Amino acid sequence: MNIINLLSLEEVRGKSNKIIEPGIEYIHTNYHRKCSVAEIARLCHISEEYFRKLFKKQTGKKTQHC
Repeated sequence: MNIINLLSLEEVRGKSNKIIEPGIEYIHTNYHRKCSVAEIARLCHISEEYFRKLFKKQTGKKTQHC
């Protein structure tokens, strides 16, 4: 299972956080492959912990390790 479970892109865009937007887009573009929270956080130029916090705040869902 990927880093998120069936997260609707439209659902996320309605609550968009510009800091993690590149990560959300990356997840949706690459849903078919394994990716780590650390990898996605690097794309957003933030720490893994901060990405997790913002992701949870924006989506209401926790990130998952692949």
